[in-house]
Amino acid sequence: MNSESEEAQRLERQMQKLEVEVNQQQPLQTHFEASPAIQSLYSQFLSWYQRLPQIGQIAVIGGGILIGLSALSIVFQLIRLAFSLAVLGVIVYLGYKFLLVPQSSQDKDS
Repeated sequence: MNSESEEAQRLERQMQKLEVEVNQQQPLQTHFEASPAIQSLYSQFLSWYQRLPQIGQIAVIGGGILIGLSALSIVFQLIRLAFSLAVLGVIVYLGYKFLLVPQSSQDKDS
């Protein structure tokens, strides 16, 4: 009986320690702080972009849009490929299950 109460007290102390740790933990960061290297690259790009003539700025924006749309198209193609492979896998599995497995069970019965 005494060991049970000691065990209960030990568990209670551990629970209190865990509660204190959870309450003391720092909240997760909600914003991203860019590193100095990234900020430097961004400022270099921005100064380069601002030095371009207006037609050059339009060309850079157009190129960025084309690259972004191409990347988006690739992502959609990969998603479509994944769905196609999943459907093909289901068809192959069902074909195996209904066409090959019943034949092998009939062969065993003969």
